[in-house]
Amino acid sequence: MTAPKVDLTDDNSKPERDFVERVLEVVADILLKRQQPITEFELIQTLQQPPYQFFAEDALRSELSLFRTHFILFYILYRLRDTWRTQGLFDLEIDTLAIRVVPLAAAVNGLAREDKLRAYYMDWQNLEGTTALDVEQWLNAFWQRFTEKGYRPKAITENDIQQSMQVLALTNMPQSRAELRRHYLKLMHQYHPDKGGSGQQVERFIAAYETLKTRFEP
Repeated sequence: MTAPKVDLTDDNSKPERDFVERVLEVVADILLKRQQPITEFELIQTLQQPPYQFFAEDALRSELSLFRTHFILFYILYRLRDTWRTQGLFDLEIDTLAIRVVPLAAAVNGLAREDKLRAYYMDWQNLEGTTALDVEQWLNAFWQRFTEKGYRPKAITENDIQQSMQVLALTNMPQSRAELRRHYLKLMHQYHPDKGGSGQQVERFIAAYETLKTRFEP
């Protein structure tokens, strides 16, 4: 039997309680079995594949559905963290690039600490009220944070520019940032892991795009 999926193209789509509880249980099992951190992207891929199939194959293909998938997963992760803390079992580090189970800190005492991110993801209105423009701004902030973790050179050289153009299969520098972005998004769609690409390939595209984007920044 195919697992129920959230329709991420529906503006009013909200996971049913049964769906959330089933995904929460599976995510807990996945995380507890791992010795190393898992990225958000890897976790979503796992949840898209059999035997789970909680998210549809096209859950990451548009910016809006990507954001909704991200929001639902982080909502579930914060729910899981709250549950573990309340039960005095484990703590959970939640980051797009590293999700991991850690020992429960003595200072937590089984209670979920309030923080801004948790408050954001636990409020469903933040998903329902998000527009396409909001998603674009969120993605820009995400890529900025992603590259700050070491994926973007601190000093861009001409050699970096040439190598990045090769990665993005560009023979000439685009005339505008918008043109660069269109080319980049086309490649990201074409080489998406759902279509046979790899996470490593996607990371190379991201790094190259961020490097070339500096040519159009003030």
